[in-house]
Formats: sequence, structure tokens, C-alpha cells
Amino acid sequence: MGLDPLQIIEIRDLIRQLGQDHTVILSSHILSEVQAICEKILIIAHGRLVAFDAPDQLERSLLGTNEISFTTDAPAERVRAILAGLKHVFDINVSQPENGLVHAKMQTNAKDIYDTFREVFFAFASREIPLLELNLKKASLEDIFIELTESTPDAGQTEDEQAAGESEANDQ
Repeated sequence: MGLDPLQIIEIRDLIRQLGQDHTVILSSHILSEVQAICEKILIIAHGRLVAFDAPDQLERSLLGTNEISFTTDAPAERVRAILAGLKHVFDINVSQPENGLVHAKMQTNAKDIYDTFREVFFAFASREIPLLELNLKKASLEDIFIELTESTPDAGQTEDEQAAGESEANDQ
């Protein structure tokens, strides 16, 4: 059985209240709930601590790329030229559907996606080119969890299996 939406809010509030005077440890694979409730997050993969930080810090620092997309009525060639001059922007995809608007998507590996977001905005604003839509897709806690747990060395092996493999290699 699950909780109804009002009960979920009450439980979240109770955990936050308890957390003011006590340490509350919440273990869950429902990462959206963890992100909504917790001030600090620990991620353990294969018996090892792979991350410990505030949710927003994990989003900023751990995932290598985030996506920015926008729509404009500028010509596609002009959009490509403007984006080519921006730092930390790569994998640029510019398309022009039949409606005459240009859609662009790009990846950024900047430590702070908002810096790149501002840079895109002002690059077009300074040229008086309107951005009709501007969006960013930040890393979710689920994305971060997958990146950290899939990139852990010897994923899937227990410590005993790793030790046996190392011992075997040393014997040869």
C-alpha cells in the first residue's frame, strides 16, 4: 500500500521537523523523494561511498553534461555561428522545421549550467535576436545515481571476487 498525496506531505514535514534536532537516515531508491526531503545525500555503490553532498551540489558537480535548448526565428547559419563562439558548448544540433523557426540543442560541461545559460541568452540578446523559448535540462538525481553507480570500477563484483582476481594476477 502507498500513501495518498496528503500523507506524503505530512511524512515529508515530519521528517524535516525531526531533522531539525536529530539526524534522520532515510534509505530509499525513490530518488525523487530523497531529493525532495534530504539536505545531504550519500550514494553507495558496490559497498563503497561514491558521493556525499547536498542535492544541488551533486547536480552541479557530478554529471558531466547538461542540455540547453532554444527556439528562435534567426537563420540557422547565424545560430550556428553564434553558438560556435561560446565556451563549454558542444554537440550542437540546429534544425529548421517547416514553420520557419530554428530549434537548437546543445550540451554543456560547464561546472555551473546557469553560467552557460546566461551566456547563450546574452549572446543572442546583444545581437537583438529574440529567443522565443529557452530551456535547460539539468541532471536529475536519477541521472547522477546512474552515472556514479555504472562508472564504479569492477561493477558487479564483490570485494572477495575483486581480491581473488587481484591475488590470481599476482600469482602469475
